[in-house]
Amino acid sequence: RLEGDDRRPVEPFALTSLLEDDIAATRRGLAPGVHIELNLGVDATIIGDRGDIYEAIANVVDNAIKYAPGSPIRIAVERDRSGGVAIDISDRGPGIAPDDRELIFDRFYRGSRRVEVEGSGLGLAIAKRAIERAGGTLALVSTSEPGSTFRIVLRADRVEAHNTSPRRQIAG
Repeated sequence: RLEGDDRRPVEPFALTSLLEDDIAATRRGLAPGVHIELNLGVDATIIGDRGDIYEAIANVVDNAIKYAPGSPIRIAVERDRSGGVAIDISDRGPGIAPDDRELIFDRFYRGSRRVEVEGSGLGLAIAKRAIERAGGTLALVSTSEPGSTFRIVLRADRVEAHNTSPRRQIAG
């Protein structure tokens, strides 16, 4: 499926619900003690396959849980200058080694800091392909000793300021 030209029906969906109910709440059940901060500066209706977008965001968040255990994870959403939304997923883990940065989106690549972390090296490759299928981008935007930040940019049908408190703490 990763290699194919898998075209799925595009049905607009609410990003806030996906992040709060499906990503953060599910991680709370799967990884007790995980602390996820949602900073939802905007609410948006995303254009893309909800399942693909869920899988992509979940893979990035799950990597943060695995490679930065005990680190709080921050998911921040803002309007992107393209008219869509930017979703930044950050942790305060060990960062990604310089030699690994160019390869982390390659299939089966496992970084040098994987130290006994289970996985196949497919998570980020799957995430990147899913986001690209939706017309978006996924990139590593910063990494250092105090953590890494990945940015997902998605097309959106509607982007508006969030009408409730944009910051929420979700802990497991």
